[in-house]
Amino acid sequence: HSDFLSKTKMKLFIKNSKLNVIFPLNLSQLKTLPKPTVPPLKRTCELYLSSLETFLQPEELNHTKKLVEEFLIPGGVGETLQKGLERRACNTENWLECLKRKPLVVLLNFGILCTRKDIRDKQGQIRFHLCMFCSDTLPVEYMKGKPLCMKQYEQVFSSCRIPGAKRDSLLFLAKSSNPPKHITVVHNGQFFLLDIYNSDGTLLTVDQLCVQLDRICNSSLQTSMDPVGILTTQRRDVWNKSYISLMQDETNKESLSAIESSILTLCLDGPMPPVSDERMHRKAAFFQMFHGGGSQWYSGNRWFDKGCLVFRLLAQSGSLIPILFHPKYHVFYFVYRNKETPHMIQTPSDPLPMPQKLHFNITPEIKQDIEEAKQHLDTVVQNVDVEITVFNHFGKNAIKARKMSPDAFVQMAIQLAVAEHLMGLMCQASEENIPMPDVFTDTSFCKTLDFFHVTTSQLSSNTGCLTCNTLDQPGTYDVGYSIMDSHIDCRVSSLEASNTCKEKDPARLSRALEDALLDMMTLLEETPRVDP
Repeated sequence: HSDFLSKTKMKLFIKNSKLNVIFPLNLSQLKTLPKPTVPPLKRTCELYLSSLETFLQPEELNHTKKLVEEFLIPGGVGETLQKGLERRACNTENWLECLKRKPLVVLLNFGILCTRKDIRDKQGQIRFHLCMFCSDTLPVEYMKGKPLCMKQYEQVFSSCRIPGAKRDSLLFLAKSSNPPKHITVVHNGQFFLLDIYNSDGTLLTVDQLCVQLDRICNSSLQTSMDPVGILTTQRRDVWNKSYISLMQDETNKESLSAIESSILTLCLDGPMPPVSDERMHRKAAFFQMFHGGGSQWYSGNRWFDKGCLVFRLLAQSGSLIPILFHPKYHVFYFVYRNKETPHMIQTPSDPLPMPQKLHFNITPEIKQDIEEAKQHLDTVVQNVDVEITVFNHFGKNAIKARKMSPDAFVQMAIQLAVAEHLMGLMCQASEENIPMPDVFTDTSFCKTLDFFHVTTSQLSSNTGCLTCNTLDQPGTYDVGYSIMDSHIDCRVSSLEASNTCKEKDPARLSRALEDALLDMMTLLEETPRVDP
């Protein structure tokens, strides 16, 4: 198994308490795929003006047209930025690489909330989680007969985002000469290095992993007062400064290197506060997955720069909620069909080395950074709200019976091709230190492209998993849904500008969505079907 991370796809399944790994290739079409091209500048500006005609007053439209004309003058700033984008397109995989320095938590990272299983003892919960990573291998994906890029799957494991002063970098060690053979485990804000290979090169069995995780839990019973992981919730430039300070100490440097080079981060959480009903239970699970619940709960039990698998253990209700968090999307397919009662864990006959605790020397400066990160995160957490509902009236079967697309029935897709080009030009101006052109500070531009009230996404799942997408900026809603055969799982989340201004109400929007679905189906039922 020396090439555990050298291939792209992974299939894990349980057989005789062992983890078996299969790696089919899926990058065969990668070199044949064209790079994204930069659209013609004039055409994009024409489309932009056309989109404004529907809602701007004549005088506003005329003003914007003048700004666009100035932007398009030969030899002017528009042409300069266009040439810069075209150069970027030649030298990068994607010319639309805006350097967002926002915090990863809430604003940039994605997550998936999976359905819970009723397993009451901690060892049973650990075993279930370890046996949960069961999925079929994924072939090359196609759209309209054309192969899609699968490279994102290659960087799921053994990758880490490193904070930079102006631009972050991606550390990727899966194809190095000495690929990592360990994972990072976090419990009560304390970090551990856990080797998942035996000395003979074989993977640890599920029983062995259970023993090791139990050792970690028993050796970290107290919550760390200085959770270093919470620093990864800060703005990227702020986190970069703290990162540089941490790296001045050799012990810290070794611990950071162990975390960054690990295959993935496994976060072992405890329960959230007990709640009275299923609705609040779902909200608590969402918050725990999305941001950890804040500095008083599990936000410090993360390393948001890496892919994290978050497991909730010892829930007071006796239930268990497996949670997947990862800065990349569509990473795993979870299978929960094994409902057998977990058997007792057998102590491995061969002695296992103790997991290695990772230590950090916290200076007064770093301690202050941690406190500021806590305050910053708690402000963001207070401004996030969510409503998770199950629409039980009908699902995809009823919609398909009326010869309609289920996804089209739930939402209308918004095309952002024009917005992407203009956003790229804005980023290019910032990259080249060119004063922002007036066309991008015009009120018309702000109305159309700088503020999105609602974003939507669908996750196709047979297991009831729900996505949690980024809330790109304050004052926005995000709606995620999964259309099942006879029902629709829906999640509505929002981010307020401040905790003193509560204008968004996910519960109200969720009710309005339910009413709209019912009204649409009623209309279909009451309207006679006309044969073509």
